Amino acid sequence: MTLGDPSKLAAYMGNSFLRLGSFSFEGLESPEKIAVQSRQRLSVHHLGSGSSVTDSIGSDCETVSFSGVFSGSNATARSQLIDFLRQQGGPLRLVWGSFALDVIISRFQLSFTSDYWIPYRLLCSVTSSSYNGALGPQDILASTPDAQVSGIALLLQDTPITLSSGQIVALTALAGQNHDVAPASLLVEGYGALSAIDSQIGTGSSISSFNTSSAQTSINCIAQDLNILAASSAEQALLMLSRNRLAAILVAALNGNLQ
Repeated sequence: MTLGDPSKLAAYMGNSFLRLGSFSFEGLESPEKIAVQSRQRLSVHHLGSGSSVTDSIGSDCETVSFSGVFSGSNATARSQLIDFLRQQGGPLRLVWGSFALDVIISRFQLSFTSDYWIPYRLLCSVTSSSYNGALGPQDILASTPDAQVSGIALLLQDTPITLSSGQIVALTALAGQNHDVAPASLLVEGYGALSAIDSQIGTGSSISSFNTSSAQTSINCIAQDLNILAASSAEQALLMLSRNRLAAILVAALNGNLQ
């Protein structure tokens, strides 16, 4: 089989269904494979003890790319349709299989062999995505308000901080974002919880180092100090994770106020 035999090549590759906006790729236009580049969003907290805590806050899908060939008597016209969509610069729905992505065409490359044979490569930047069970966890803020606040309360369970009933109600309402402008009373409760966590984090970070004076140092003292430091580091990690999630709720609520 040679590259110049379109009918045999089409039979070899098959027709995978792919749609970009109102444009449906047909025949050799359908790519043999689609490359999706994604990453995990991470929030890294560096603690005063020297250790660090990494909080996973969701999956980002960044780019999707594929290639094919416009062929036949309408190859030029078909390629111009894609270029027209590129020039519009607006988001388009890219759909294939169980994938559905909102994308913007960032690069469209054509390699003209003739008016009847135009290989192409398309690169799209993803603005949002929805998968049927694919590519990892969902964003924390995509879970229900009750689940978000319950998760924060669970993280704080083994720390000196306990959310009051008023703070739980306020944070649940803020996470629900059922308001055009977040009420000041809810924000006050939310920032009160955030301030309490920050204060506790500051207290934990100021733990003194081991006492190594010859008069007081012993194996038992060192072991006791190590246990205290380990417990403190675990507590700091829980506080930092809960603070990160609580702050995400507050930031989302404030962004609603600024819109």
